[in-house]
Amino acid sequence: MDLKLYNFVDRAGYYLQEGQYSKAIALYKGALDLADKENRIDLLYNLATIYDYVDKNQESLDAYKELISLNPTDPVAVYSAAMIYEKMGNYSQAENYYLKCIELDPSYDRAYFFLANLYDIQEKYDKAIVYYKKTIDLCPDDMMAYNNLGAIYENLNMYDLALEMLDKAVSLEPTYFRPYFNKGVVYGKLNQDELALENYYLAIDMDPSYHNTYLNLSAFYIERDHLDRSLNILNKGVKLADDKANLYYNRACVYMKTNRVNLALKDLEKASELVPVLKGYAKKDKDFSSLLDDYRFKKIVGDKDDNIKE
Repeated sequence: MDLKLYNFVDRAGYYLQEGQYSKAIALYKGALDLADKENRIDLLYNLATIYDYVDKNQESLDAYKELISLNPTDPVAVYSAAMIYEKMGNYSQAENYYLKCIELDPSYDRAYFFLANLYDIQEKYDKAIVYYKKTIDLCPDDMMAYNNLGAIYENLNMYDLALEMLDKAVSLEPTYFRPYFNKGVVYGKLNQDELALENYYLAIDMDPSYHNTYLNLSAFYIERDHLDRSLNILNKGVKLADDKANLYYNRACVYMKTNRVNLALKDLEKASELVPVLKGYAKKDKDFSSLLDDYRFKKIVGDKDDNIKE
């Protein structure tokens, strides 16, 4: 590396450590003009990583595509491009690039895992199962692959398989909350209430910030006509969870069920301020049907219908 190129890279590294990403990017781009192929590859990886970090997805993708053009058999660049496509919501291209990465390196277990996850979030469960199993073949201690398989089997009402996978996840990482949460869901569907509650509360102990545990527990109690318990768990969630909008909304619903309209309206207002689309849900929610002509309700949700995004 010649001296001028070294100075560019050294200064870029300094600005990167200082969190001055724009200056680091400018210097790395300047260094590209001086770089041979080997150095260019290193610089492009640096640029792609920074662009990804600062959510400049297209710029990151362009850098990874140039890397692929320089070395078409590099599975890391192909995998990284797949990740960016997924961030951008282009699932078709993400799938293509994950598959290409696997073709280039059949032992690349993360490509299998994230391809499985891609199918999972699209509810293409048959394909997701195949690739989670391939992940486990390559990486038998991958706790999240077992957890995610368990969640899929629960969605497919295959409860024995779900519990088998989730128990394996727990054995691999006994202090991670999510398998306990998923076991709570399974046991709830099986009407094994004590086991459901045990696992939900273990999940809360391990991660009090996860809002869905409180929401699921609240629904569990409502289904069993324990409205006070539902309210208590939502109160706890509002205090401890990171994502509070749906907790406020659901607590408003419980307040309506218990004829505490003023408290319900306060929580609905808080929920709507955090996530405005909830206004549309409230207008169609039977829990609020008695308030449709109430001026206070209209003031919160508006008179016109809001679009509800699924």
